[in-house]
Order: sequence, then structure tokens, then C-alpha cells
Amino acid sequence: DGVLAAAAFVAAISCPVAGLEVESDAGAVRLVALAFVGGLAWPIVLDRFGAYESQRRSSLSHVLSRVCLAGAIVGALIAASAAALQVPIAAGFVLICVAAQLLVISAARVVVFGTLRTLRRKGRNTRNVLIVGSGPRARDVSDVIHEHPEWGLCVIGFVDEGDFPFDGQLLQASSARRS
Repeated sequence: DGVLAAAAFVAAISCPVAGLEVESDAGAVRLVALAFVGGLAWPIVLDRFGAYESQRRSSLSHVLSRVCLAGAIVGALIAASAAALQVPIAAGFVLICVAAQLLVISAARVVVFGTLRTLRRKGRNTRNVLIVGSGPRARDVSDVIHEHPEWGLCVIGFVDEGDFPFDGQLLQASSARRS
């Protein structure tokens, strides 16, 4: 995400609409410092919003809403850093920069999200799940997991303190799914 954000920052700098004019070496150094802020802020903010944790059970809209919220915070950080570093930028530069970063990072997330969901539906990238219990709730949990193959979870069995399941349908369901 940091590399994508830095690439989008460079693209925003070269955009004629941004109105960016660097007249001195000191201005260029400040602009590079601002680019570091713009590139490094994304991974830090996304990490704070849990974007690098498992997204198996999250919807795409939830994932993208976190990215948008992170974009708002990064935009504020870039604007504050530009003011603190006295970088001579046009008023719309921060908006153009954050929009470019948001577009690139969101597109990458959509591609990864869609690819992983497709692979999980086809039985790849799965995690094994052992359900504790053998009653009606255990069956309900198993049913919910099987209704969502895009989560990539595979129920491998049930654990209970007795020798036989409390709910006899679990034996039938478990053996039917293995066939």
C-alpha cells in the first residue's frame, strides 16, 4: 500500500491540474518529505483500522469503507504536513493526491478481494474449522459456514465430551458432506 500510495503521489505531482511549481532545491526537499508522509501514512492508518487482518467474513463495502476513512485521515495528515513543512502547493493538490491514492489502493483491494473469494469458492486458500459442541447450535454454525464458501472455511469435525453427538443429524450431515 505504501508503494501504491507513493506512486499515486508522484502521479499527482505530475498532473498539470495540481498546479505544483517547485522553484528551489529546498522546495524539492520539502516535497520529497511530503511524499514520504503520503506514502508511509497509508500502511500505518490502514493497520490501525484492521485492514491487514483477515477479511474472510467482511463484505467488500466494509473493506472499502475502511479504505475511504483511512483516505480522509491521510488527506488531513498530508495537508497538515504540507503546512508544517511549508511546501508550496496549490489548494487542490491534496485533494488530487488523496483521490489518486484512494483510487489506486481501492482498486488493488478490489482485485485481491475478488481473487481470494473466487479461489476460496473453488476450495483453495481454505482454513480448517473444528466446532466445539454437537448440539443444535453446532449444527447451525456448520450450516452458516457451508452457506458461505467464499469465507474459505472447511468444517473438519465436531468435538464434544461424549462419544456420540447430542444432535444425531450431525453424523449424517458430516458423512454426507465428505462424500
